[in-house]
Amino acid sequence: MVTRDIGANIGDSAIAIRSIVSGPILCVGGNSAFLPYLQANLLPLPGTNRVIPTFIRPSGADDVDFEVLTTGGTANLMPRRMGTGMGEQGASRTTTVQEILTKNADLGPVKLIKTDTDGFDFAILLGALDSLALDMPILFFEFDPLIGNSNPSDAVAAVEGLGGIGYRSVVVYDNNGNYLMGTDLTRGLAQDLVANVMQRHGAGGGAIYFDLCCFSVADADIFQALIQHEREGIRAS
Repeated sequence: MVTRDIGANIGDSAIAIRSIVSGPILCVGGNSAFLPYLQANLLPLPGTNRVIPTFIRPSGADDVDFEVLTTGGTANLMPRRMGTGMGEQGASRTTTVQEILTKNADLGPVKLIKTDTDGFDFAILLGALDSLALDMPILFFEFDPLIGNSNPSDAVAAVEGLGGIGYRSVVVYDNNGNYLMGTDLTRGLAQDLVANVMQRHGAGGGAIYFDLCCFSVADADIFQALIQHEREGIRAS
């Protein structure tokens, strides 16, 4: 079973995943500032580890040139403006989740997808629903409705879209990785999480963002095992 890391950055998540997973890991990242570190970090890891040096765009969207603006370990994509001198030299192009699936079909079915793309997570998920429905992998993604190109309506729409193809359960973490809850994946939950983030940016007191781990009915046993693991960890501490 394949693990797909979209927004792999320097490979820190891949290293953590490899410590407990033996199957192939497919790392997708188009930022040339991070790629040498990603490739170097994957090199000593055992097993099959493949790097796809590109950015993801939603299915159906045009492939356009972008400039990559890197600041403080994160990156933003801006439409390329000729002659401005902004961003990296040259331009980065994009691909879709389905294109990556097709070109890497030799690795087998996907079991886990992690995305952390600094504001493009919801667009990627919404554009990849047909592809996700093929294998229904476990999804771990950043839920931040206010970063980069994200917005609250897309955050809610992404959760609704996942529910529409068969995702039913979710484990919620705050931005520090603390376990919050395991519950049903619903529009109401998405709205509550959006409200919490917006409260933080308004009056203060909410989370900066959340991380969601979503499961289909087929992985209900893994969902329950994860909840039990998190609750036992809290009691032990």
